[in-house]
Amino acid sequence: MSKFRPPRKSLRTLLMMWMIAFSLVPLAFVTGYSLVKYEQAINQELVQRLLGNRREIEVILQEFKNEMTEKTRRHSVDNALIVYLTSRNSNQVRERAIQLMRGHFSSQMQVFDRDGLAVVSIYRTSDGGIERRQADELKVQLTEPFLKKLEGRDSLLTVDIVSEKKIDLISFSKIRASNGSLVGYIEDFVTLDQSFLSGLKKRLNIEVLLFADTADPLKRRAMATHPDLRDLEVKQSFFSRQLKESGEELFELTIQNVPYGFFIQPIEWGDAQIFIAIGASKQAVKEVLRNVNYAFFTVVGAVAFLLVVLSLVMSRILLRPVNDLLQAIEKVDSDGSIPEVPSTSNNVCLSIVLTRCRKK
Repeated sequence: MSKFRPPRKSLRTLLMMWMIAFSLVPLAFVTGYSLVKYEQAINQELVQRLLGNRREIEVILQEFKNEMTEKTRRHSVDNALIVYLTSRNSNQVRERAIQLMRGHFSSQMQVFDRDGLAVVSIYRTSDGGIERRQADELKVQLTEPFLKKLEGRDSLLTVDIVSEKKIDLISFSKIRASNGSLVGYIEDFVTLDQSFLSGLKKRLNIEVLLFADTADPLKRRAMATHPDLRDLEVKQSFFSRQLKESGEELFELTIQNVPYGFFIQPIEWGDAQIFIAIGASKQAVKEVLRNVNYAFFTVVGAVAFLLVVLSLVMSRILLRPVNDLLQAIEKVDSDGSIPEVPSTSNNVCLSIVLTRCRKK
């Protein structure tokens, strides 16, 4: 009679595979889904933080704007300044301009006559004093395209990114006499320099880049808290391209092996527009996410190990009656007599079946 071997390995393997599959696949899905959602939540929290920082910077610039607009308006209707400009008394114009600037936080002031020629140019020094520019520096003439922007209006706000270390926020206004005739122009400046950006970085713990979106590489300038950010924009136009490709969405940028999350948004200054890129380090967040991933995968590994052990134990318990049945079939005598099978808790049903077969 042919011998049959009990399919222990194949049945055990199938049983273990199904048990592990039905246990680990849902766990792996929940783990992966949780990690993705956790990372999205961290990115969203970073975006909210950067948006709050942007609003704070906007509030600062809005205060500059409101204060400068009001001060320039008052300067443009100052009676003494109007009289001195009308009489073309440049010395008196300069003295009056210095007096007006002492009561204001502006960093520079220029006064022009009705023809657009600079009469006075004064600036605030680092120690708070006020100095005037020399005569050879006063050869400044308002251009025709600029004057055309003033047609039909008396004031104008604009921005000039002078260099990588200075951005001028400008408030410009016409000076009119009481009868409405034009007697000159006045221009107030607030300069944002590296100390301004360094203060923002220290207080908000962020990296900041201010730039103008221009296609002309010769006019491409930017001011930043980190030199690598400035070089990326000035030399490679990185942020301008990122603005066109990603818009105002969060994107990642690595600076000196430190990962940052950045987003870019415009800031309006009257008719002018500059762009601000604000970024925060994600190094601490990456560490937390790495620890969370480690904890998740440790739990999954531990569960998988326990499942393998339990599968081995359970497969032995469940397959023992089947193995006993196959062994009993192998031991059937040539005359057809069925051997005795010991009755245990695992094969009690098998023992009953074989006993009935012998009776028949």
